[in-house]
Amino acid sequence: MNTVPDISVLMIEDDPDDRYITETTFAESGYPVTLRFLDEPARFIRHLYELKEAGNLPSIIIINKELPGIDGLDLLSDLKANRDFKYIPAVIVSGLAFPKIVEESYRRGANSFIEKPDSGHLTRERINAFIRYWFGIVDLPGKLRSPLRVPVPKHSRRSHMSRI
Repeated sequence: MNTVPDISVLMIEDDPDDRYITETTFAESGYPVTLRFLDEPARFIRHLYELKEAGNLPSIIIINKELPGIDGLDLLSDLKANRDFKYIPAVIVSGLAFPKIVEESYRRGANSFIEKPDSGHLTRERINAFIRYWFGIVDLPGKLRSPLRVPVPKHSRRSHMSRI
């Protein structure tokens, strides 16, 4: 029996357009990845504890740097300072990639920094590259070796998406 471990992404993103394009690109990718969004960044660590108790921690976390009322880098710092969650890979996404911002992201513990492109086509390309890298090449903590090393035919398996 070939079982696929639950591979999931928690994304902290307030922009509805960015959420939509991320959802649709994940769904179209054919990879069996669950994508969840957190609507309340202030609940970030508390939400991770809820997921931990349910046995459903994310495989990776994507944090938008520019969130209303809070800097995504502060959420990253909270994540990396927490002994229960600091091992979860975190990716910062931002509309601005000034060297100082990129450097600060890595200094605070980001595993990657991705500048948001300004076109839908380039955004889809970046999301697909993200999916191939993080779920086709990288071995994530707490999971079996990536089941996605062999490309999954498009539309053979749908991503599961939910809002939190």
